[in-house]
Amino acid sequence: MARKALAAPALVVLAAALAASTAVGAPPCSRKNCKEEIRACGAAAGCESMSGGAGNQCAKQCVQQVLVACEGDNRFCTPPFCGNGVVDPGESCEPPGSPGCSATCTSPCGPPPPGEITLACLEQPFTEVGVGAGGTGYLAAWTRLDAGAPSTIEGLRLDRGLAPVDAAPITLSFSDPSEPFSAYGPHVSGDPTGWYVGFFGAAQDAPVYAVLGDRVDASGAVSGAHTIASALSFGMCTSTVSGSLGVAAEATRQFAVLWAAPFGCFNGPIFYPHGVTRVSFGPGGPVLSGLATLDPVTLPQPAQASALGAGIASGAGETVGVTATAFADWSSGSPVVVDQAIIAHWLPPTTGPATIRLSSIRSTSDRGLAVAFGDTSVLVAWPEVPVGGTSDTEIHTLRFTHAGGPLDPDGGLVLATGTPIASSPLVAFDGTTWLVAWLAQPVPGAYDVVGVAVRPDGTIVDATPRVLAAGVTNTSPSLTGGARWLLGVVRAPSMGLLAVDVVPIAWATLSR
Repeated sequence: MARKALAAPALVVLAAALAASTAVGAPPCSRKNCKEEIRACGAAAGCESMSGGAGNQCAKQCVQQVLVACEGDNRFCTPPFCGNGVVDPGESCEPPGSPGCSATCTSPCGPPPPGEITLACLEQPFTEVGVGAGGTGYLAAWTRLDAGAPSTIEGLRLDRGLAPVDAAPITLSFSDPSEPFSAYGPHVSGDPTGWYVGFFGAAQDAPVYAVLGDRVDASGAVSGAHTIASALSFGMCTSTVSGSLGVAAEATRQFAVLWAAPFGCFNGPIFYPHGVTRVSFGPGGPVLSGLATLDPVTLPQPAQASALGAGIASGAGETVGVTATAFADWSSGSPVVVDQAIIAHWLPPTTGPATIRLSSIRSTSDRGLAVAFGDTSVLVAWPEVPVGGTSDTEIHTLRFTHAGGPLDPDGGLVLATGTPIASSPLVAFDGTTWLVAWLAQPVPGAYDVVGVAVRPDGTIVDATPRVLAAGVTNTSPSLTGGARWLLGVVRAPSMGLLAVDVVPIAWATLSR
């Protein structure tokens, strides 16, 4: 993260140059949201060649800096009657921002694939999606970009039958007018009375980063805006914050938020210790309680340090964070990895050991882990590099409990192998079975969300992964449980458009 933050000044110069190069001689209303410049910035910065969180952060920096550079460019064409409920000349759809219509009323996304529900049609180069089940239904959230303004998190509520509750998207994020933040990466978790939304914030005019959050109640009212952690990053050696990496509902109106505090030096190692903050909502507003660092970097030998990706889950009155941790010997001057493991960190208050080693692993990955409670045990899933391989093409999973530790052999159960993995895995429990899902790349340039169901006794239901959503974009999906699983994905129905879709998945569908 330190390396990414230090790259921001170069991106500012690059973005400004790109905006200036296209502003001269272009016909009026020829572009929307500076898509061409954002794509060019990403290509020049090499965002596509970066993996996992590094690629996402590079793309976000390009978007932020290009939109600032384009702020003075007024060539954004919006039909004068957009929003009046009538498809006027020059428009293709109404109302703006509805599931099938873009914000300018000029670009309908069209119908989704059978079985899917489109929640938003966006004219922008990228977005992210988060979904969470609550007592009143579901909340889906995504990142919205507007030229010349900070990006925001917006979303829609769905009832238990997946019918939209809101006529138009509601804004879920907040920004201090004196220090406007662009919001990215929503994570959503629900309790019996509403939802919690955690997200990442980047300041418009300074290298300030923050982990932010607020509450959405059953009526759709957004309240309790707060900052979980923030940092100002500058210089050759710096520290910052990243996240949220996950949100877990511990009890009614109480949530645990997982985030990271990366630190390091340019051209040096970067470390990713993880923190968890408990957020409780009472009559007086949110109360934040820091639960200390899960995995501090430790010395002397061997040094202990975790990868950026991590997971968090709550159930049965307990909360656990899971990390992929490497142990390295620095006695020779350069680190030599001597061990790598999946570690469970049990949050207070708790009885029993604070940490449990769950499994050995071959390599750590910034694609992250996923974890979810079942009825009697917990399931963790993670990506692995196969023996002799160079990239993540395997998904492993393992069941465990606090009292008994790992329930499966060291290394876990292998759910899939052979196809490149393009996202962190996801895990959700529907009351009877876990679903493990992830973004796979079956051929270059093509992406499918695939999944494997796992029973509480460790039985792997699917011999090969099932395709849950084919032909999606290279955007990490989102998954939540409840009476059924709900998958959130992003599609590109045509050039310059993105559709935010949700896919209901029932156990009956997977048990055919």
